[in-house]
Amino acid sequence: MHRMFALVVAGPDCVWIPVGTALGVFTISVLPRDSVRQSYAA
Repeated sequence: MHRMFALVVAGPDCVWIPVGTALGVFTISVLPRDSVRQSYAA
């Protein structure tokens, strides 16, 4: 649940250039990883 919320918030966060874009792209690229899914599941 919290992982999905972070992914949803990362999209609009990309609007705030340059920090929001960097943070949003990093979040979108890291959260789908299996290791992160396991960390959120624990």
